[in-house]
Amino acid sequence: RLPAILNQWNAENSKTRAQQVIVIPQFPQYSESTSASVFDTVGKAMQKQVVIPTLTFISSFHRYKAFIDLMVASVHKTIEHNPGIDQLLISFHGVPTRRIKEKNDIYYDHCLETFELMKGRINFPKDKIHICFQSRFGREEWLTPSTSQVATELARTGARKIAVSCPSFTVDCLETTVEIGIELKEELAPTGTDIILVPSLNDF
Repeated sequence: RLPAILNQWNAENSKTRAQQVIVIPQFPQYSESTSASVFDTVGKAMQKQVVIPTLTFISSFHRYKAFIDLMVASVHKTIEHNPGIDQLLISFHGVPTRRIKEKNDIYYDHCLETFELMKGRINFPKDKIHICFQSRFGREEWLTPSTSQVATELARTGARKIAVSCPSFTVDCLETTVEIGIELKEELAPTGTDIILVPSLNDF
């Protein structure tokens, strides 16, 4: 869609059209694999521009007050509408640990900051709020603990209704909807434990 937006901008009157473009990737926590890829896409599109507008690139907003406020509100609404929730997982999209250890990607630090800010604001027992990471694949080491492992252990020790908030996205992600809202729910159903997926902000 970016080329279409630029084409429209190029066709507008140069004296009255917008002079500044703000690019906000829909990934609150920065990672080379997400936000940096968006930046590369924008840069590639700009290579064909004769006139380039002033660009502001928001590389992350993982601790912006508005974002944290909305994430906390979505959790509170889910808890209110689903009585009996006894554990809360704040589950981030996983990345291979080599990105953190070898490439110094700051994604993990951003996840920890988001987690602590949300945990501090959520009206729920703090010892029942857990950080974890989803969407692992392949054989290499990924960020831990895994969402599936944490949920399974909580179910084993008596949890019967677990809410899962996924702050790595601000809009619905099909992978997350399937992995958490369907597959994890089905995986734990035989134990008598229910999984409640906290809606993304576009559904809040």
